[in-house]
Amino acid sequence: MHTSQPLIRTLAITGIALLALTACSAKGATATTSSEPDAVKTGAGIVGDTISLGVVSDYSGPFSPLATAALDGIQTFWDQQNGDGGVCGTYQVELVVRDHASNAQQSAAMYQEIGQDVLAYQDYSGAAQIGAILPDLEADGRLMLANSATKQLIDSPLILIPAAFIGTDAQISLSWLLDSGTLQKGDTFATIHQETDFGEQANEGADEFADEHGLTALSYQIKPTDTDMTAAVTDAIANGAQVIVAGVAPGQTASIATVLQSAGSDIPIAGVYSSFVPALLDTPAAGYLTEHMTLSSYIATFEAGPGAELYATLSAEEEAPVTANAVQGYLSATLMSSILEAACAAGDLTPEGVAAQRFELGPTDFDGHKVTFDYSNVGESPTNEAFIVHPDAAVDGGLSTISDGPFTLSK
Repeated sequence: MHTSQPLIRTLAITGIALLALTACSAKGATATTSSEPDAVKTGAGIVGDTISLGVVSDYSGPFSPLATAALDGIQTFWDQQNGDGGVCGTYQVELVVRDHASNAQQSAAMYQEIGQDVLAYQDYSGAAQIGAILPDLEADGRLMLANSATKQLIDSPLILIPAAFIGTDAQISLSWLLDSGTLQKGDTFATIHQETDFGEQANEGADEFADEHGLTALSYQIKPTDTDMTAAVTDAIANGAQVIVAGVAPGQTASIATVLQSAGSDIPIAGVYSSFVPALLDTPAAGYLTEHMTLSSYIATFEAGPGAELYATLSAEEEAPVTANAVQGYLSATLMSSILEAACAAGDLTPEGVAAQRFELGPTDFDGHKVTFDYSNVGESPTNEAFIVHPDAAVDGGLSTISDGPFTLSK
């Protein structure tokens, strides 16, 4: 695979106007133009032949394994792309990395530190952490590829998310269980969810699915810092739950599994978004998760085809074991590269020029490495399909696909 050709194809072009967001920000740097007629306009975030992209995530908190793996994939892509000549054959990309540790106040401080020095955000994680800086982001007109998928983010025309939004993700997992017969009309499931935007939207999506499909939904809210899921799981079992939806962090998913295993249960776990990492397969929860957990994945697993090819590429470049999150980071960087190249071709590499290209994406294909995403309509989930996968220590990446290609949410 020649890395100077991003793994993206635009299947359709949309003509939505950027409206007020294309206006120069009062806080941003003034764009400059060379006297040459075919010069590319540049501004904040580009100094000389270097483009600075922000990366702000949780590298020391509860989601650090996910964030670190994603950063590995991002860095691998840009190392390769820089080696192939960079953006427009001219600009080298430099990542400006900061750790907000899943703290909204720290996120706001990080944004104030680097916000005027980056062209766009290659990665920014956490709904609350992004919410804390969203007014400034929109005032500054910076494009963001968010490593989060809550509803408030897809309502912003400056933010692209890497998955179905959280509520839709929960519904895809439940839809698979309903279609496969694991759940049936009249059954009961329980959602154990964090007291965060992520957890609450997983719960809302699950509740909506229950109402639409004649199911009974139980709800158990936990704190992000809770480590023992015994009380919630025990009550769910006592109240007849036939499935547990996990709107939690990976360590909390492991606790759900170990409690179920200790109880002699075989209740399935439906994972939501960031509820699983392959490192859980090295814990006492591994056996239960392998046998009883399913979740949605928006990238192809590594068993064969495009997924196996990309896994081989990343394995040759990275020291750490390659996971789905590393691939997600790599593919997110290919999307940003495609946007930057389009902005360069349009002659405008200012923050506003880059943000304008978000509206030219239309349905976007990743050559089989991901399901198709359509960013045309602000406020809508960019996809309603996913590969249904389950934990599997026997395969590269720790996940294997059980659906026959992408599975589409049944409404």
